[in-house]
Amino acid sequence: MNNYIEFVLVGEETEAPNILEKITEKWKVEPTIFTALEKEEEYNVVRIEKSKNILKVLIYSQEVVYNLEIKEKTYSNYKKIVIVIKSKKNKGEYDKFLEKLKVDTMNLIMSEWKNSRCYWLVDNQSEELSQNIYIEINKLENRLRSFINIAMIDMLGVEWWETVSVAKFGKKYYSEKVHERKSREYKDKFSRFKNIQDELLTLNSDDLSELMAIKISEWDYSEENWKKLEEKIKSKEIGEIISIYESQKK
Repeated sequence: MNNYIEFVLVGEETEAPNILEKITEKWKVEPTIFTALEKEEEYNVVRIEKSKNILKVLIYSQEVVYNLEIKEKTYSNYKKIVIVIKSKKNKGEYDKFLEKLKVDTMNLIMSEWKNSRCYWLVDNQSEELSQNIYIEINKLENRLRSFINIAMIDMLGVEWWETVSVAKFGKKYYSEKVHERKSREYKDKFSRFKNIQDELLTLNSDDLSELMAIKISEWDYSEENWKKLEEKIKSKEIGEIISIYESQKK
């Protein structure tokens, strides 16, 4: 499968006069318009063809040919410019030149069309990269879930979620009833999962990291600590009671 990228810029037609002409002139006068390209990456703008509403640019780099096509479409009160980039896919390699080519092309057009908006439609190279990264993130999240479950059960018992995480994630997962509702709906459909604790499945890597960083404190009971605290309780000095209590926690 070859690499294929497509994105579109849209905006007011009156604010985008002669976009294709301006781009063509820039490439002819300054073929190194791709300012983000690294110096060691050799490339050549081989051919530029322009018709009324379409601009075709053929670029050659590292024995790979890149076909860049820019189409201009005008509607009643706005203009749309569609950019398509095609190139041969090198198996197992991420094409850095292609990445820079698409970004520089976008920046070039937007530099001439200040108020345009860019919408990304297709980018199979980035999509493939995202899929590979997601697999690794998913593996990591599952390992974190396993570690948290084992550690919390051993330290706090079977009801660790209720005693610890409600305070941390209560507003996010309970006050809004999002997790509770989704969990109930799912378990109603699949009764064999009725007793499965699924709380951690709703947490992403950021939430899991926060959960792992929770510090649990308790009052360090001793006769000495109790006497100090009792004195403040008898004096009814609320601020000092809290201060003493906090200093005695471990």
